[in-house]
Amino acid sequence: MRTTGKLISLALAGVLAASAGCATQEGDDGDPYCEGKCDSDAPRWSSRIQNIIPKEVHEYLAKYQWGTYHLIFHMSRRWFIAGQRTRDWLDGLHEQYADLQEGDPGSGLEFLAMHRAMIEHLRDKFADVEVPSNIQDGAGFKTMGEVLDGWNTDEKMIKMIEDHGGDPTEFKAAALAVRDWTRSEDDFGLFLQTTLRLSRMVDENDTEKRFYDQDESGGAGIHNTLHGIFSDPSGTSPIDVGDPGTNLSNQLFWGIHGWVEARWEEYEAHHTRTADEQEAYDHQIDRFRLHMQLHSDFHEEHQEQLPIPPPAVKDEVKAGNKAFRNGANCDDLDSTVEMPSCT
Repeated sequence: MRTTGKLISLALAGVLAASAGCATQEGDDGDPYCEGKCDSDAPRWSSRIQNIIPKEVHEYLAKYQWGTYHLIFHMSRRWFIAGQRTRDWLDGLHEQYADLQEGDPGSGLEFLAMHRAMIEHLRDKFADVEVPSNIQDGAGFKTMGEVLDGWNTDEKMIKMIEDHGGDPTEFKAAALAVRDWTRSEDDFGLFLQTTLRLSRMVDENDTEKRFYDQDESGGAGIHNTLHGIFSDPSGTSPIDVGDPGTNLSNQLFWGIHGWVEARWEEYEAHHTRTADEQEAYDHQIDRFRLHMQLHSDFHEEHQEQLPIPPPAVKDEVKAGNKAFRNGANCDDLDSTVEMPSCT
């Protein structure tokens, strides 16, 4: 049976101090900036970092440890398939895994609510902050509010996929498939996020024994697919979309999640929540709004420091885009996991 730990309370309380130690060069603003693989979760801001968000927003995220919070959120929910180094690191934070794993019933709504809470918080504080013309890059956003709106239509997403040299065929199929308003809200979120599904073959006396299936229907897991499409193929970006510890500073991350949020709003317009769905929504959105508040200047006097994940963990997380992928590498599975594709 699982033992209760302290990861949630640590994640809520912790704020990393700005850290150095990565390979740096002098940016066009005179400040050093991180180029290539870095040992810090928060590289120094520079307009030379492609697709970076405005400086004051980047520094806010670094000061209040949003990157480490985001990393813990996703990897503690992929604990059983994340790789041993990541499991060891999370275990060192006194909790092995989150109550809801990616693909579990309930995790679809949790995924949607956490990212909505992030968008709401940043919009409230930074919507009017201008994106300087020299960091607009291909995304073309003029204000942080536009960054948070992201590619909120299918047409915008298709254009960005094509601009990045990708084939939008898979996305077009997913955009049609996701618009099934008969799904429950949680199933809608699950379909958007991932192909992982916890099968019903679960031993209630041993919650660490996991049996996974895959949703092989067209379009499932489009969120994870999009993270793969927009990840840096060279692996040198210090704010790679495939790295949850740093990607909140990348405009492309918000481009993806603007589309996800817009589809959720579209779902809400077509679907009337049941009483149980409304209760679940209220619980999750209030929970993550509190998380964002605790990672802000509102509770500055109570903040503590969380350890930066070591380079070996960050390498494991980024390898093959493990944090945002559909399925898993069979070699990464915990010994308690069974997955049909890994037999």
